[in-house]
Amino acid sequence: MVKTASRLKLFGRSGGYWLFWISAAYLVIGLVGVYNGVSSIWLSPLYIFFLAMPFWFPPLGRAINLDVTWDQKMLDWFKSREERKKEYNVIEFPKPVEVPRPKPEEHYRVGFTTDGGTTLTLLSNQGYGSMTLTMSRDACEQLIKMLRATYVDEVEE
Repeated sequence: MVKTASRLKLFGRSGGYWLFWISAAYLVIGLVGVYNGVSSIWLSPLYIFFLAMPFWFPPLGRAINLDVTWDQKMLDWFKSREERKKEYNVIEFPKPVEVPRPKPEEHYRVGFTTDGGTTLTLLSNQGYGSMTLTMSRDACEQLIKMLRATYVDEVEE
């Protein structure tokens, strides 16, 4: 005989199974009553009666693992707030701590030389080194033209 890993439970101990089987009985009894021509005036109140049974009959509620309101003690107003938190196992979250933001990284520097040239220093991300370009006015204008040529909106015009 081969055993399967999971088997279908027909009568599980949960509120979902209770709802399913009470509703199935309601459907079957209703269909049989309609077929036989019996008055079904008491069928809906009985359905609500049996559907609500775990709430007003605590042993049945516990038997189907239904966490009903009287087991939660949610209306216990005479205890202090700390006692209720301990009882309900409420954990307070820690206060948020403000994390300092990192300084913005510097990727390049622009400067000038004593003889009127312009310097562009490119810095590496890891801080291992840098590269400095020293350019005349014409070279700066050529670099600006080359950079503007990469703009998509200016190339289309």
